[in-house]
Amino acid sequence: MTGGRECLGCHHEEDLHWAQGCKAVLSEVWHDAHDGWEGSSKPYKVIERCLCPQYIRPNPAHRDAHGPSLPLRMAAEYDENHPAHRVLTRLDQMIRGRQPADVDAATSLAGWLAILGRGDQSASSCVSGTLREETLRDFLPFHTQQQVDLTQPHAAEWARRLRSAARTAAVELLDKHESATEVYVDPETHAPVIRTNDADALWTTIPRRLPTTSPLAELVVGSLVWVRTESGTLHLAPDQEHQGYPWRRGSTDWPTRLATLVHLLLDDITAVPSQTRGSEVPQSLRLFAEQTWPPSWAFTRGQLEAIRDGGPVTP
Repeated sequence: MTGGRECLGCHHEEDLHWAQGCKAVLSEVWHDAHDGWEGSSKPYKVIERCLCPQYIRPNPAHRDAHGPSLPLRMAAEYDENHPAHRVLTRLDQMIRGRQPADVDAATSLAGWLAILGRGDQSASSCVSGTLREETLRDFLPFHTQQQVDLTQPHAAEWARRLRSAARTAAVELLDKHESATEVYVDPETHAPVIRTNDADALWTTIPRRLPTTSPLAELVVGSLVWVRTESGTLHLAPDQEHQGYPWRRGSTDWPTRLATLVHLLLDDITAVPSQTRGSEVPQSLRLFAEQTWPPSWAFTRGQLEAIRDGGPVTP
């Protein structure tokens, strides 16, 4: 078999695998059946598909034949107290439609970073399968793709700290077709970063929460939103949109998202923006977010606090 990576279970190519198993057709049998509703005879076909166990979501009708889910098989590779084991067993419960016990944020991040840092096919399949499922996607520490224009000054500052990296399961979040020419990692967030065919742009993923306890010191508002903490570190603003939409100025939900971001990060730099309803945000911040500012305009913490308290909406 050529033209792609092969599945460990049945050796069919990776793109033939989906949440229910392998899509490879082994045989087709056509029959004649009387369709009483239309009063005519029409052929129909019975398709036999591969029952490969390399899949994410178990089919309840064939659970005994398939055996444990991929996350559960991976979990067996770790000690029960390892964060990856806890993440993977919780993931298995979620894909079976059960309500597992919560995993705290620190354990979830540590577990996912262990999985994302692996270079084997099982880890890549687990990440790509989780990313495809809307009900599971928000369990990942980051999933929203964002293009970063390196001709912008804050983007260039961010890019200088990136480190070259090997291709691991984390890159599935950005490059499932293996089109990346270079792979990096952001050492501050552990987010993967890739370059494709554009010398002036990189692609990365946006974290659900910022991995720091240093308070917000400055917010930079432009085509992207940047957060600088009191430690001096520059971050892309956190995001956790359910559909995986990146920051994009001019979108209809931009004012709500920006106002929510400012409101939360002023109080808690580790907050997850999408977990707060927009109705809880002060109107003064909404007015601020609706303004059009010069490109990459920076607002200090003091200015943002004044705006939230009802002060003038000025840079």
